[in-house]
Amino acid sequence: FCHVMGSIGAALIAKQYLLDSNKHTSFIGEKSISINVSSRNEVCKLCTNYCRINFIKRDDGQEFSWGYQCGRDPDEKTRKKVQEYSAFIERNKIFFKKNNIEIKSQKQEIIIPNSLTNYTYYPLWKYFFNKLGISTKLSGMSTTRTIKRHASKVATGDFCFPVKAAMGHTVEALEKGNFIFQPHFISDKDDLKTAASYYCPYVESNPSVIRSALQRSHIKTENYITPVIDLRMTLEKNADNIYKFLKQLNIKRKDVRIALKEAFDFWNKIYTELKEKGESLLKQFEKKNKPVFVVIGRPYNIHDTGVNLGIPEKIAAFGYDVIPLDMLAIDTKDLENTNYFNLFWNYGQKIIATLKKIREKENIFPIYLSNFNCGPDSFILSYAEDENKGKPMLILELDEHDSDGGYQTRIEAFIDVVESWYKNKKKQQFNEKPVPDIYTADKQVDLNGKLWIPPMHDPGDRFFAAAFRGYNFDSEILQPETKEIFHEAKKYVRGGECLPMTLTLGGVLNEYKKAPDKKHILFMPTSEGPCRFGQYNMLERLVFHNNNFKNIDILAPSSVNSYQGLSEDLRRYLMHTMMSADILFKLRTKMKPYEKTKGDTIEVFEKSVKIIEKVLENKENPRKYLKNIASNFLSIPHFKEKKPLVGIVGEIYVRCNKYANDSLVDIIEENGGEAWLSPMHEWVLYTAFMQSYLAKQQKFSLFEAGESLVKNIYLFNVEASYYKAVESVLHDRKEPHISEIVKEGEKYMPKDFVGESILTVGRAVEFAKNGADMVVNAAPFGCMPGTITSSIFLEIKDAYNIPIISQFYDGDIKINDKVV
Repeated sequence: FCHVMGSIGAALIAKQYLLDSNKHTSFIGEKSISINVSSRNEVCKLCTNYCRINFIKRDDGQEFSWGYQCGRDPDEKTRKKVQEYSAFIERNKIFFKKNNIEIKSQKQEIIIPNSLTNYTYYPLWKYFFNKLGISTKLSGMSTTRTIKRHASKVATGDFCFPVKAAMGHTVEALEKGNFIFQPHFISDKDDLKTAASYYCPYVESNPSVIRSALQRSHIKTENYITPVIDLRMTLEKNADNIYKFLKQLNIKRKDVRIALKEAFDFWNKIYTELKEKGESLLKQFEKKNKPVFVVIGRPYNIHDTGVNLGIPEKIAAFGYDVIPLDMLAIDTKDLENTNYFNLFWNYGQKIIATLKKIREKENIFPIYLSNFNCGPDSFILSYAEDENKGKPMLILELDEHDSDGGYQTRIEAFIDVVESWYKNKKKQQFNEKPVPDIYTADKQVDLNGKLWIPPMHDPGDRFFAAAFRGYNFDSEILQPETKEIFHEAKKYVRGGECLPMTLTLGGVLNEYKKAPDKKHILFMPTSEGPCRFGQYNMLERLVFHNNNFKNIDILAPSSVNSYQGLSEDLRRYLMHTMMSADILFKLRTKMKPYEKTKGDTIEVFEKSVKIIEKVLENKENPRKYLKNIASNFLSIPHFKEKKPLVGIVGEIYVRCNKYANDSLVDIIEENGGEAWLSPMHEWVLYTAFMQSYLAKQQKFSLFEAGESLVKNIYLFNVEASYYKAVESVLHDRKEPHISEIVKEGEKYMPKDFVGESILTVGRAVEFAKNGADMVVNAAPFGCMPGTITSSIFLEIKDAYNIPIISQFYDGDIKINDKVV
């Protein structure tokens, strides 16, 4: 409707202009109805943009065309040179510089997809393979029509367009029988100034998702080379990971190690030259006394003209210099001791550090190229807006449509805003946020206030509050979420964030606004990535600060801050608290579907909850009370027949929280099924298990490796002791060992891809192997692990002949009718 009104408005303005100027129009009006037109398109090959040119021809012979990203006229036979685009041209000259390696005896040719991390690392991989005597070929540009056609064969999830484009490149190469190199890129090197430096889960898992889809479609994958690359590991370790795939080409391990070392040396020289050239150009641009635009975002958005529709060159065509982020010398030291210490995505760190670098430059303005449905950017865009507050910034969210009309209009409007701001500029003061206590080594969070526990899991939330009270915290659970609480929180965020983050924000703000003069503390554990969970407390803290919500803080224990605010005793006790909650909920779901008298199970459940709450407040061990509680459940009169068993996996908050999943467990039970919910403590055991694995991979010190082993033994012994206490009821509802879950998940994705994805996949397989009749994968709308697993589940449900339903909850729309 807006487009229609805009068209009518533009026509009326044009009509009035003609009337006022006494000029005539060549518009043929109603006669256009009777004119026959034909259309065609072709790819312009005058440069590497490979623009798709659209032609419309009338039956009177007149032909019109559009789509020239360089701005040339249709009759021009050479690419139009835009001087203001020179930085991008220089970047490509340096990035694609020849490595001068002569390949004497060619062993094979390998295709490198022109997508994702290869917009950063292509020179490295080209040198690496050339050094081994293997020639390389870079796949073409992501011209959307071609890529969409190939990607549609494998893109089963709601991935962002660059990931779909990568899928298209891969399928096209493999269908031609080529070897293709596409590693699982996990992380950049550790940076002591930031917590971690992961690539986003979609980038990390892309080869796994593609391989699963190809195998489901019976497409051979023998030529698909997908090693794990994790730059936190030694180069020798990464070389060995690659060697496993290259053995078939008769290449020696020693040669792979040498080649990778030399390739990184070459790549570092390339990027040193890139940044030196970029900084030199930026200084030249600044002297022109006119606006300069820095194009920020991930390199594949900045440089893939099939993805960005040539937007950087379009900006330059307006007469403004543009320069890409990856030509600037940036240092993540600017993130140290800030709210972004735990911004654990590699490209996200560079984006925010770049904004900090240029924000006080009066004539330099950012244009942020993002993607529709980009998981990391659902948080990073809020950080970017906050960092650039008071100064114009354009955010363009790219999608897979191949029309640039909407972007063009927004660019023109943004340039007008920038010109106006620049003419009337005044010195902008940027005030740093106070350093969060939770990230400061010599401080503790002030815990003299009400500690609020999110209502994630019943009875887990009640038990956690009771355990904290036992350790002298004034602790209660937040009011269970409502539509009103949820929508109140949405006023303070962009809207693309994870559902659990918005729900917990709404819950604590609901309590804060009742008593703003009292101290409120939200218990919000965090992580070091790569999933968005570790960003919750960061964005919530930003909301509190920017809205002047005083007397409100966050307790965010994690290994990233050495679990500050929690004593060693309390940390151990919370494992017992979590186990007792998981066990009690499992007793409830085991008996409720079979009770003869409705309400008996809930009555025993509530009485049991109150018993354990008192036990936890007294700092006793709850395990010794569970044997009698199990007997009470077993004494409930119940039927013996078996009902369909439904396993529930997925994101931990959504699968456990009744509001988030729209009472999924209750709906399964009301419709004649028995629910088996993956427990909360699964995540704790997984992190301990992975700590031991990574200790071996990264060659930690003997002390650290020994420490992780002791932790593993303790945690797994605690779990075993709790199941032994309730064996009379739950003898057939014990959880598989984490090592078994990871083993099953590892068949579909590498163990190094840490996080919920491998757990969700592995646990679903264990459900399928052990008699479940259906599996429900519960996740927030837009969840990256949820999207990854939903794609892989298409292969698993066929392999095990079991229905697996992926449910993406947004807090508003009811979707559980699909389950029943």
